[in-house]
Amino acid sequence: MGGGQLCRQYLYGGLVDGLRVHVAPIVLGDGTPLFERTTLTPIRLVPRDTTSTPNATHLTYDVPHREQ
Repeated sequence: MGGGQLCRQYLYGGLVDGLRVHVAPIVLGDGTPLFERTTLTPIRLVPRDTTSTPNATHLTYDVPHREQ
């Protein structure tokens, strides 16, 4: 849990090994995007698992460590 801006900071700080995204079939209409345009180097996410339920689709990704 957390805002999109906080998640991005952890991702770009190299502090994340995995990422779980839960997509619910409802549009709330507002909020901070998790992924947005940036001038920073793109982060590669490696798909690990997908689970669908009537209430949400759960996506799990590995986040490989980037070369410094």
